[in-house]
Amino acid sequence: MTVSPEKRSHPRVKDRLTLRSTSSAQGASEMSTTDLSLGGAQVVASRFVPLMTRVEVTLLLPPEEGIESGPRPVRADAVVVRVHPPAPQAETEHYQIALFFSHMEQRDRNALARYLSSQSRVF
Repeated sequence: MTVSPEKRSHPRVKDRLTLRSTSSAQGASEMSTTDLSLGGAQVVASRFVPLMTRVEVTLLLPPEEGIESGPRPVRADAVVVRVHPPAPQAETEHYQIALFFSHMEQRDRNALARYLSSQSRVF
């Protein structure tokens, strides 16, 4: 039996989009995605966010052609599932953070799914 090393159930797309997050412990911050899927996102942040922190995120998708004139906000509840480096460091300018989307309204999930299916940079 062959076991695939890929454990993700949603394909990822390399993309750089703005993601705004808020949490009761961390306040508001802005991050940039490096990859994105229906299940979560890998982001770059300028400040440390502890593992297992719950955050509310708003992902700003480009407008759908012919439908919208401005960015499409997609909202989700997320959990920080990986942080690198794993502890705050004074000399670190950026942290790599993996977010798992724990809840997303169906209309937001549909908008994200349409966006992801329109992208061809799957890896």
